[in-house]
Amino acid sequence: MGEYVVGKLYRAGPGGVVITWTDGSTTAYSAHELIYLKRTPLAIKGRIFRSRRRGVVEYEAPALVPER
Repeated sequence: MGEYVVGKLYRAGPGGVVITWTDGSTTAYSAHELIYLKRTPLAIKGRIFRSRRRGVVEYEAPALVPER
């Protein structure tokens, strides 16, 4: 889970993203929407990119699947 940093700006991929948070709630983001992580995600379904100013992509973060 070290790939996702709380307090950083991310951008949803072209298919959108669904994030499941540690409290069990989920949030859906549309394609290319900006995402500011205010809390720790438990699972992320879809592609997500870390962004800098003006939408410059730093890298694509790996898929986040909860451990069983």
